[in-house]
Amino acid sequence: MNDNKFAIDILWLNKTAQASNGLKHGDYRRYHLYCTRKLHRLRKALKWTQGRGRFVKRKIGEEEVVSKGGGRSDVRFLWLVLLQAERAWSHGMELKEEAALLQNSKKRMSTRRKRRWPLRKWTKAALWARHLERLCSSIGAPTKTILEAQAYAQLMAGNALLERKQWKASQESFQRAYYILEKLEQTKGTSAQQRHIYRQYIQEMEPSVRYCRYQLTKLQLEENSDNQALFVAELEGQLNRLESELQAKENGASILSVEWRGTRIPIANRRIQQCLQRIVEQENDRDENDITKLEKIISLYMQCIRLVSKEWEQLTITEMDKQIGEEFAMLKAYFVSNRVQLALRRNVLIWNNLESNHVVSWRQRIRLVEHCIKLCEEILQLKDFQNDAESNKYWSQRKQFFRAYRCFYLASYLSSRHMWTESYLSSKKALEDLKQISKEDLRDNWIQEHIDSLQEKITRQACLSKAYAFLDEIRLADKWNELKLDDSTCSVSFNAPLINRLHEIVLPNSFERLAKDWKMIDLQPSFMKVPCKPFLFDIASEELSFPDMSLFVNEGNKSVEDTNAKKGLLGRAVSWFSGKK
Repeated sequence: MNDNKFAIDILWLNKTAQASNGLKHGDYRRYHLYCTRKLHRLRKALKWTQGRGRFVKRKIGEEEVVSKGGGRSDVRFLWLVLLQAERAWSHGMELKEEAALLQNSKKRMSTRRKRRWPLRKWTKAALWARHLERLCSSIGAPTKTILEAQAYAQLMAGNALLERKQWKASQESFQRAYYILEKLEQTKGTSAQQRHIYRQYIQEMEPSVRYCRYQLTKLQLEENSDNQALFVAELEGQLNRLESELQAKENGASILSVEWRGTRIPIANRRIQQCLQRIVEQENDRDENDITKLEKIISLYMQCIRLVSKEWEQLTITEMDKQIGEEFAMLKAYFVSNRVQLALRRNVLIWNNLESNHVVSWRQRIRLVEHCIKLCEEILQLKDFQNDAESNKYWSQRKQFFRAYRCFYLASYLSSRHMWTESYLSSKKALEDLKQISKEDLRDNWIQEHIDSLQEKITRQACLSKAYAFLDEIRLADKWNELKLDDSTCSVSFNAPLINRLHEIVLPNSFERLAKDWKMIDLQPSFMKVPCKPFLFDIASEELSFPDMSLFVNEGNKSVEDTNAKKGLLGRAVSWFSGKK
């Protein structure tokens, strides 16, 4: 029987590695270097290095793949063979591009070397791909892995034969690969992501098939239909075996697909399949009132949502068609819907415990109801529920019911704080929310059981809040009357602006008088007494004439110059040191 531990998605691994490492832009050298580095890392991880002694070629056979590491199998040996084929193929394409660039330059390669070197690389790639196919068949890999290995080997062989101009053999190899990929694409249980990868390989192969057919028509050669018929017969047997394996997996322990709103969605990710299997096991052993089991199942659904989102982000690197995006959106909506329903069921159980325990504060109850409202909003944002009128109406009613409960809890909390007016307004808002829910269209049994009791609670709370609000007004009036204030005790200067008499008391019987002549502020401020500045001299200073003082200033300067002139050099030095300048 085939073993799932040797399952490997050969074509998907190739496409993702090529798109992430240069081939998206036609950079074969970058992809060749990536394959070399990856091979080195895998050899070190598997301890499959040559060492420093004499070189001895180490072949990867069935014994190494199955019994390496103390009887444990390791699928990474298949990766080694696959990377060897990819490295040889990318090296040949790199050499072909270099030869095309050097064709018209002075450093031109010889014609014989230019042809033989890439051909040797493509032949080596075909041999490694053939070796991978034999390994998958001998170790008991799943039928899907064997078929992908056969398609990959035929594709590599067709590329090598096409470069050698063997048109007939190349066309047969391409047609076999084309037929295998087409059947795999049509197989039931193939995800949209895998169908997209198969379609990409088919589209890349079609120009080569047309070119071979064109060359054969020029040479007037006929196609050999006997070999093709034998190959198709063998392939039909493998495809029937693949369908039986998929049917056995669906009926067995593993979960390969889920159904969402009448659509069957295949699941290719093994980690998601494992999470779904654990969810089924937990649900079979779960008690309806066990909150801890519900928490475990909710965490598993959250893990599935993270895995789907991560795989969706990784696929944005490659070209993803519309069908794959819709499939991922439907799968994510399936997990979100189940998680929301379980979370609401858990919240209802916690709710019942809180209702029986009167010690719990109102804030905890409000927080729990707000979480229920967020869950309803989350499921209403899904595209599938927005397009479905019945589901949208169902979840909108549940959201409206939880909003009414939140207003009721808020009113109860405000009444405990003696905020009667606010409590009455919250109760009124809760009654308005309940009126928007039509009892005839209700499909939720839990809401039908609680909607009448909730309406009674809200009505009772509204009446109490309104009664206590009236009592507070009466008490306030009594306290006001106890002050015994009248016009004689109230010293209100009505002519003064309000900004200057904010501290004064105004009695109700003075309101009419105050409304007739009142001023908030003085728009024209009153004058203030300030000392006057004698600005007369400043104005008359331009008309005054002052005496000429230049004569007195010049005479003083001349007397100083005469004394300095009369002194000689010795006199000046003595006066300097004595301090008399």
